[in-house]
Amino acid sequence: MVGRRAEIGRLVADLSGRESMIGVLLTGPRRVGKTSLLLEAKRRLERRGVVAVYASARRAAFGRLDEFVEHLIVQTLESFKGRLGLKTRVPSILATGGGAPADLLKGTGVPAEIGESVARALSFARGESSGAAGAVSDAFMLPDRLAAQCGRRCALIIDEFPSLAGLKAEGGRAVGGSIIRAVRTFHEEYRQTVLAVSGSTPRTVREVASSHSAPLYRQLSNMEIEPFGRGGVREFVSGYLGGVAADGGGIGRLLAASGGLPYNLQVIGREISRTGEAVLDAGLVDRAVDGVVAREGRVNFEAYLAAMRPAEVGMARGMALRGGECRPRDMAAASGSRPGMSRATALLSGMLAKGVVAREGAGRYRLADPLFGAWLSSE
Repeated sequence: MVGRRAEIGRLVADLSGRESMIGVLLTGPRRVGKTSLLLEAKRRLERRGVVAVYASARRAAFGRLDEFVEHLIVQTLESFKGRLGLKTRVPSILATGGGAPADLLKGTGVPAEIGESVARALSFARGESSGAAGAVSDAFMLPDRLAAQCGRRCALIIDEFPSLAGLKAEGGRAVGGSIIRAVRTFHEEYRQTVLAVSGSTPRTVREVASSHSAPLYRQLSNMEIEPFGRGGVREFVSGYLGGVAADGGGIGRLLAASGGLPYNLQVIGREISRTGEAVLDAGLVDRAVDGVVAREGRVNFEAYLAAMRPAEVGMARGMALRGGECRPRDMAAASGSRPGMSRATALLSGMLAKGVVAREGAGRYRLADPLFGAWLSSE
């Protein structure tokens, strides 16, 4: 984990310490490396004897509750597989259908009621039964039940946790909000399991965990992941581009072009490696950025575009053409639709909540991702 030794050390310590059951809320902008940190934490926790279950709230197809229930069950069983002595591949268990999952788990010494709860949840996930509330409870309580059975501490890691708010049941009925509220109850009932969740956009993180009215308020300690500064970028160059000599101008330009975001550093670094050049200077960084934008621009920024309205995209493009940093009145003028200040302020508020822009001091805002800005200005 280049440049993240302190963060990974703290995360692993918080999740493995038996004296506390307070969970962790990992926050930070998109592309800052939260998923990489969580996956590395999972690996290190397992080396310490902690069973770590990793699930992504974005894995549910089209926000479907049944998909997420199945995903969480599968990830839990895979994580406990070695502890249970389960030799059959988990997907093979699911493919058998009916009561087979309960029968297979029975052979591992797992109590019948746990096997039956797995069978019930999977029955819901396959559309064979309609008990959504029971299936959600069975899926979320499974890690703690298996941890108690094995006599192990468990860390349940849910990446992009606020995405659960968008889950829908059969027929398109919105159920995500009630599920997030229920997670508080599950977490309070855990005896062997600590919860770790991540979130990117300020508004959704606030709604689920950090505001006074949020369901998980005071259930989790906040750990904010910041983009790299100059030292972190230099360490990245040394570790990722070991054969390249960097001058001060190259480091500074790479920091400005990437925003210090590890994902951006990797894609720009990959482009730099393709050139075969031995000296990292500002010109090489600029050529690498141009290559990334030309080769994979839209693919890289689909997530941004999917979350933005056309007027927000227009304003972001106007900001990019002005260098990525503006005052609200500049943003009003930059939009192709020429909105007044009140309209510009409303758009700015939405973009700030979505993490597209960041506050840069009194009355000034900037695009949160400079590489996104480089692509917008090239379109």
